[in-house]
Amino acid sequence: MFAEAWYNLSDLLDEQGRSKAAIDCLRSALRAAPDYADAMFNLALLLQRGNKHAEAAEYWRRYLANDTQSEWAARARRSLKFCERLAAAITSPVMNAAPHESTSNTA
Repeated sequence: MFAEAWYNLSDLLDEQGRSKAAIDCLRSALRAAPDYADAMFNLALLLQRGNKHAEAAEYWRRYLANDTQSEWAARARRSLKFCERLAAAITSPVMNAAPHESTSNTA
């Protein structure tokens, strides 16, 4: 099965620190087998590690649509909450305005 080959290659690439190539392989695995839960999980994990939280959240949701009860599902739910929180923080307006200084001279 092609999906398993892409998945296995992604593991090897990730072990070598080649995360981008591993992500590409996992995407290929999912094109070959869209419901491949292990590939969804690992893709979400690599995207999360790469600070791509919004995209990781999408794959955590996809994973959880296939697995709701396992130990891995519990980890996926925790990771989904983490990614959603960080993605929301990135997309919300930043409130970095400096406080207004008084212009009156009361000396």
